[in-house]
Amino acid sequence: MAHIVVVDDDPPVIGGSPTEAALRQLGEVTVHRSRPAQPDALAERVREADVVVAVYGTTRFTAAVLEQAPRLKLIARVGVGIDNIDLAACHQRGVLVANTPGANAEAVAEGAITLALAVARWVPAVDRMTREGRWPQGEPITQLCGKTLGVVGTGHIGRRMAQLGKGLGMKVIAWTFHPSAERAREMAVEFVALEELMRTADVVSVSVRSSPDTQKLIGRRLIGLMQPTAILVNTARGDVVDEEALVEALRQKRIRGAGLDVYTTEPLRQDNPLTTLENVVLFPHNTGMVPERQTKNIVVANIRGFLAGRPANVV
Repeated sequence: MAHIVVVDDDPPVIGGSPTEAALRQLGEVTVHRSRPAQPDALAERVREADVVVAVYGTTRFTAAVLEQAPRLKLIARVGVGIDNIDLAACHQRGVLVANTPGANAEAVAEGAITLALAVARWVPAVDRMTREGRWPQGEPITQLCGKTLGVVGTGHIGRRMAQLGKGLGMKVIAWTFHPSAERAREMAVEFVALEELMRTADVVSVSVRSSPDTQKLIGRRLIGLMQPTAILVNTARGDVVDEEALVEALRQKRIRGAGLDVYTTEPLRQDNPLTTLENVVLFPHNTGMVPERQTKNIVVANIRGFLAGRPANVV
């Protein structure tokens, strides 16, 4: 029987759930209900594994870790992001990597819209002041209807974000590495240069995957192009946005605000300057963690297909 190891189930996603029961029908299962603090700890957990289930993107599969897993043939990621996995090392060792594309697109896009609305209407500050007995009707809230949404990245999440933006009455423009007339027609959006999007959008929503091409894609220069009333939303990865440049823009109020679900270092440190700013709304990288998501079902299907010789969703 295959040995399936869940390496980082903290907070628990697999353990004690129907997903664990389904995995146990496929092989011997070990569930580690903590995140490995050091690479050596992860290496020890995967040493005898045939299949690894990686729940969180903070668990890093480096070449050194993979060298300690001679039996490993599949890393099944619970989610879309695979920036925590050394794909070149996996290819060299014949280890397949499978993820769950589109499984939580609805949830993440909905979370991104929530962040945009929370910043536009100063929800945390207004809620706090109301609870304190004040009546903050003079706070400068704004509506999104009639504004322009700029979608950076048009994968599953970006496409759903465009639909939700239109549902709010927003004009939607988009940018992707590979624009096409067919995709523009399919999404009913206009593709523009990234500089134009940053300059004209009232809300910029970032949903590209982390890769060498997207490291600090939204950097100091592009942030500097944004309107003073604009909002930046990032539900992609922390390293896609230059966090230092964003903090500077927020401090100087060169943009209206930001809604963030991801950060350069996670969990977010308490001494991170983002935690001191009033014009930012912070989520704990949880926009996709809803019970309705199909991620875990797809992970089980990916493993079942692999063991039957029919691998699916291979990166």
